[in-house]
Amino acid sequence: FSAEEFNNIIDIGHNHELVNLGPGIVGGGGSDSKVDEGVRKSTIGWFPVHEKTHWIFMRLTDAIHNINNQFYKYDLSHIENLQFTVYKEDSNFYGQHIDAMYRTNASRKLSLSVQLSDPEDYDGGEFALYTGKDPLILPKDKGTALFFPSWSLHEVKPVTRGIRYALVTWVCGPRFK
Repeated sequence: FSAEEFNNIIDIGHNHELVNLGPGIVGGGGSDSKVDEGVRKSTIGWFPVHEKTHWIFMRLTDAIHNINNQFYKYDLSHIENLQFTVYKEDSNFYGQHIDAMYRTNASRKLSLSVQLSDPEDYDGGEFALYTGKDPLILPKDKGTALFFPSWSLHEVKPVTRGIRYALVTWVCGPRFK
């Protein structure tokens, strides 16, 4: 994405005619979902498939196909809705969690988080991926797209200054055998 496109994505996220922002939930969006600020404190909204967002879905779908073909080779069938996430300076965070979940005969296999903010615009908010005892702190550069298996333990550390914006989605496919 270009700098103008990043700004456009953030503007879409704040467009109340398209996206309803509310507190971040835990539990996967089903009947067990709830707001739990002990686990997650952030604001989220969902991008609809719309003429103003179609280009974002298409660009991410192309990137997902490319990365999956190069590295993962998962059997993938569809992308979930895009989650616009806002972490504000009042210690917004998302504690350690995994994204994997099973819905009917499909499961989340690949997670994607796109960094929309310039790292100079906020402090904290590090994305930590746990591949062993100590977390791997991933790059905060604007435009960084983080692809990782959905069963990987990860977190977003508290933001202590400014605002961190991210665009998150999950790619699903048939359950692993």
